[in-house]
Amino acid sequence: MEVSKVTRIIIATHGKLAQELANAAEMICGRQEELITISFMPSDGIEDLTSRLYKALDGLEDEAIIFTDVFGGSPFNAASVVSLKTQGLYHVTGVNLPMLLEVLTTREGHTAEELVEICIKAGKDGVIDTRGLFSRGNERCR
Repeated sequence: MEVSKVTRIIIATHGKLAQELANAAEMICGRQEELITISFMPSDGIEDLTSRLYKALDGLEDEAIIFTDVFGGSPFNAASVVSLKTQGLYHVTGVNLPMLLEVLTTREGHTAEELVEICIKAGKDGVIDTRGLFSRGNERCR
C-alpha cells in the first residue's frame, strides 16, 4: 500500500501567532501531519530565523509551503530568501485562519502550486465586511 505524501506546511510569524494559528486549525480539523510552526520572538535574530526555516525543511521529500504573517517583516524576508534557494518551496504571506484551514483540508491530491492558488482565494474570501451580511437580498443569506 503506497502512502500518499502531503505538502508540508510551515507557518512562520512574529510572536506566537504561528503556534496559535496551528492550534486553532487543529481544534477544527484535528491533528495534522507535516505542519510546522516557527515563532520569531523579539530576542531572535534573522540568522536564527533563517536557520530554523532550513531546519523545518529537513527530510523534505516533496513540496512545501511557507506561510508568513506580513509582507516585508522579518519572517517574510527570511522565508523569501529560503524559498528562492529551495526547489519545490512556495511562500505565501498574509496568512489567516480561513486560508490555513483550506490548505490543510485540501492538500491531499493537490500540488503545492495548486494549493497556493486555492488558499489565497480562501484567505481573501474569509475577509468579510459583515455590516450587510444578513440584509435582505444578500447572496450569502440565501
